[in-house]
Amino acid sequence: MTTRPSIIKEMKMVFGFFENQYEIGAYKNILMAPIHLRRKLRQLINREIKHAKSGAPASIYIKVNNLIDREIVALLYEASNAGVKIRLIVRSACSIVPEVKGMSENIKAISILDKFLEHPRILYFHNKGKEEVFIGSADMMERNIDNRVEVLVKVLDEEIRQQLIDILEIQWKDNMKARNLSQYHLNEYIQPENEDAPVRSQIAIYEYFKHFSESET
Repeated sequence: MTTRPSIIKEMKMVFGFFENQYEIGAYKNILMAPIHLRRKLRQLINREIKHAKSGAPASIYIKVNNLIDREIVALLYEASNAGVKIRLIVRSACSIVPEVKGMSENIKAISILDKFLEHPRILYFHNKGKEEVFIGSADMMERNIDNRVEVLVKVLDEEIRQQLIDILEIQWKDNMKARNLSQYHLNEYIQPENEDAPVRSQIAIYEYFKHFSESET
C-alpha cells in the first residue's frame, strides 16, 4: 500500500493496460511484465557486473519462490564470474548451482520453509552504495516474465527500504529452518556454528516488527 503519487500514477497505467493493451505508458518506478521487466532486470544485473569489473563493491540479493528462467540464471552466473556477491533465498525451484569454482563461486543460496507460507519477492542491488530495492509479484520464471502481467515496484521510501534489507539479513542468518542449496543437492539444514545463537527467521521477523511497532508508541 502506498500513497506516493508517482507510484499510483504508474499503477493506474498498469490497470489501464488490461483494458487497452496498446497503451503501454512510460514507467520509471515499476518494472512491468510482459512489457519491459526482462529488459530492466537485464540492465540491473549488468550494472552490477559493470561495477564489479571496475573494482567497486557489487552485490545482488534475490528472494523469490522460484528461480528457473534461463537468461536470468545465465546472467547471475556471469555476474558471479565478474565478482558480484550474490545471495539467493529461493523457497521452491532453483536452477542455480551455487559455489562451483569458475562458474558460481560468488553465489550462495538457501531455502526457507517454515510455519507461515511466504510469497514476498524482494530484489536488492547494491548500485555502488545507492542501494535499490524492488518488491512485487514476479518470480524469476519465463511464464512470469514473458507471459503474465506482473510488476516489481521500486521502494522509494528510505525507511521501508532499510526494513526490507533488514528482513533479507535476518533470513540469511536463519539456522533453524533454512536449508543450504549447494552443488551437492543435499538440501541440508544449516546448523548454528560454535556459539551462534539459534535464529528462526520467521519468529525473528515477527519480533523485529513487534519491537519496531512498540518503539513508535
